[in-house]
Amino acid sequence: MYCPNCGAESVQGLRYCKQCGANLNLTTEMMPPARFPMALTIIFLMLIALISIIGGVGAFALASDMSMHNQPPSNVLAIMILGPLVTLGVDVLLVWLLLRLVKIYHQPAAPQPLPQAVPRAFTPPQLDAPPSSVGSVTEHTTRNFEAHEKQIRARQASRDTNEV
Repeated sequence: MYCPNCGAESVQGLRYCKQCGANLNLTTEMMPPARFPMALTIIFLMLIALISIIGGVGAFALASDMSMHNQPPSNVLAIMILGPLVTLGVDVLLVWLLLRLVKIYHQPAAPQPLPQAVPRAFTPPQLDAPPSSVGSVTEHTTRNFEAHEKQIRARQASRDTNEV
């Protein structure tokens, strides 16, 4: 038996390839489509109904309150027309979202055909050669100061000889 991913030979009965870890028990069987949860559908429908009731009653209550406070009839009429239209728009968007969820949920998964296993020599990936070594900071610093330290020692030696 050969691994469909890397082509390495493997023992019959293994679940995963020892070289690359690929699943050796791939199947093309399709699971039966699951049903869309009825609870989610009911929640969406209840939300749509709640928004419709609140939007309709709220618009008419606002229009009634505006007419009692002597607002112009054109403003009251605008609230009575625009309120239910906005509510209807929100309801349409929620129904569209519910239908898209149902459609996405019921899409069958396309079966994945098994790749043809071709036995080939497996060569593990090689690491690049490490970069050339760079001296440590301490070495670099001491090398730069060697000439300066020689000058300081020479001055100290000349002072010591002059003092005697």
